[in-house]
Formats: sequence, C-alpha cells, structure tokens
Amino acid sequence: MVTDISSEIKNIIEKRQPLAKRVEKVETHLTFLQQRIQQLIKQRNNFLPELNDAQTLANLQEINLEKIEADIRTNLTTISKLKARFSRQTLNIGVVGRPRQGKIH
Repeated sequence: MVTDISSEIKNIIEKRQPLAKRVEKVETHLTFLQQRIQQLIKQRNNFLPELNDAQTLANLQEINLEKIEADIRTNLTTISKLKARFSRQTLNIGVVGRPRQGKIH
C-alpha cells in the first residue's frame, strides 16, 4: 500500500512537469506583452503634447493602457504562483478530520 501511494505521488509530480513548462511559456509571453505595453505608454505620453488634432488626442487618451498593463501584472502574479506549484518536486497532502483525533489508520 505504501508503494501504491508513493507511485501515485510520483505520477502526480510527473504530470505536473509539462504543466510547469506550459505555464512558463505563458509567463514569458505575458512579460513580453507587459514590456510592449509599457513602451506604448511612454511613446503615447511623449506623442500627446505634439498632437494638434483634438479627435486623435481624445482617441489616444481613451485607450486605457494602464489598466491593460495592470491586468497583465495581476495575471503574472497568478502565473508565478502556478509555476511555483507545478515546478515543486513535492506534493502537499491535506488531511480531513477533527483536531487531536489521530488521522493515521
């Protein structure tokens, strides 16, 4: 029975490794997007004072790049936690029961 549990834990950990790689790719892509959005914000801020067309100025100000960047930052935090979880070589096992009642049977 101990061998069954050990092999099951090993299988779960092995299944997580491809997920960790996929999450890492997403993290890399989101980081790239975040950098590009930050560049766009800087370029827009440099470009706005030079605009003479009120409609174009309004259109550029209407695009909420800061919110997009904040959303990406939030997603990066979540992705980072997933990456850490899937990359671990250990498995956390929760036990249900009343306190001080002994759970080993």
